[in-house]
Amino acid sequence: MTKILQILLNYVVKFSKKFNNIIILNHNNINIEDYPEKNWYFIPYPQQKGLPWNSDNMTTVNRRSFLNESLFQDAKNIAEDRWGDIFNKRDISWRLHIFLWTISQSLLNSDIDKHIFIECGTGKGYMAAATTKYFNWDEKMPIFFLIDSFKSTQPNSNGEQNDNGEKLFVYADDDIEVRNYFSKYSNIEIITGVIPNCLNLLPLNKKIKFLHLDLNFYRAEEEALEFLKIYLEKGCIILFDDFGGPGGELQAEVHEKFAKNNSKNLLQLPTGQALIIW
Repeated sequence: MTKILQILLNYVVKFSKKFNNIIILNHNNINIEDYPEKNWYFIPYPQQKGLPWNSDNMTTVNRRSFLNESLFQDAKNIAEDRWGDIFNKRDISWRLHIFLWTISQSLLNSDIDKHIFIECGTGKGYMAAATTKYFNWDEKMPIFFLIDSFKSTQPNSNGEQNDNGEKLFVYADDDIEVRNYFSKYSNIEIITGVIPNCLNLLPLNKKIKFLHLDLNFYRAEEEALEFLKIYLEKGCIILFDDFGGPGGELQAEVHEKFAKNNSKNLLQLPTGQALIIW
């Protein structure tokens, strides 16, 4: 028995007369016995408030009826299939819910002849796959550009791909499989390259109505924002992923600085995301 569980057992025994039932939930779908961390915060939720949603570094007992919607469930299943057959898939349902909501708002009053949607940092296409399923993305939709280097390793501190780096299941090995997967959808376009140079391949005679930034590297995100900001349509939603979560502190500084320099309000979300309405 691990030291952590022994401490918890002692706690349960000590307070068994007062507390009838203490349930220890997994952290991000991983049992705490198997998680490498040895130090923990334990924050109590009384059962009368309901079973907490506990994943993606967020715990809440607040209402989450979107999880039961069949269209959302189908979109989530399609998205998770993009990760492949892996053990303990990360449940990022709430992040996906935010993403799909921002897409739905961006589609209001969009014009396929004037507007484009962009995602910088597509990986295997989790969010994009959910989008194509949820909205039945076809020729009536604005062109959605999916941009990535499509390398299988994380960038190092200089933003360069490190061949010795850890391969994560969210990253694609190359763009071939990703292109093949999205080729069946109208108005989904793939751009392979490094930010900011590859952004010149965009049809910059059109305005950007939606921008998702998920590059996992602060410098690339800063360069993408500086390049694209003059092409943002009024009312464009910029959705930032990895805003200030573990390892995302430098990215959060970029997002906050960009918002401040452009006199925009940044909405910070407990999902680890943030957004700006341009």
